[in-house]
Amino acid sequence: MIRRRRSAPVCPPLRQGELDGLCGVYAIINGLRLLCPDIDREVAGELFQRLVRYLAHHGTHPHRAVASGVGFRTLNALLDDACSYARRTLGVTIRVEGLTVPRVARLDVTWAALMQNLGSHRVAIIGLGGRYEHWTVAYAASSRCLYLADSAELKLLLRSRCTTSRKQGLHKLSPNEIVLMSRVEMRWQDA
Repeated sequence: MIRRRRSAPVCPPLRQGELDGLCGVYAIINGLRLLCPDIDREVAGELFQRLVRYLAHHGTHPHRAVASGVGFRTLNALLDDACSYARRTLGVTIRVEGLTVPRVARLDVTWAALMQNLGSHRVAIIGLGGRYEHWTVAYAASSRCLYLADSAELKLLLRSRCTTSRKQGLHKLSPNEIVLMSRVEMRWQDA
């Protein structure tokens, strides 16, 4: 009897997240986990449910957020809610601020600001455009790349593959769609 090898499927199977636009929710959770290592899978799961519930109750059409993703305004609202949750649940205060660069900045200016701001106590949620629309988290930067904690398993974002303008085939970084998150250490004063 001759045994035939099973051939690979004609179409590779889809992975979880490939058909939904929840990368913004994952970016928020991944950013918080980088700043708060005490967020385990259970707490991350609770936060995920909370943010999806927020979309259902505050979005005019929550199914659009699941199918098409969230815009910058909605991302900021979700981020506020997640920071409130972290403060109440973990006693951790997270500061959120925009990247300080001109609204329409060249790539070298944006990249330099990211290099200066990213580190062990600060991460950035970055809205990517161009090749595809996606929210990701950068936790470190060098002159050549951004290091990512990404829900789509991206590890690096090469500077040579990025732009702040509309160039075909490149990742577009919009300086006004970059949010810095940092953990604020509370200093307790003795009475």
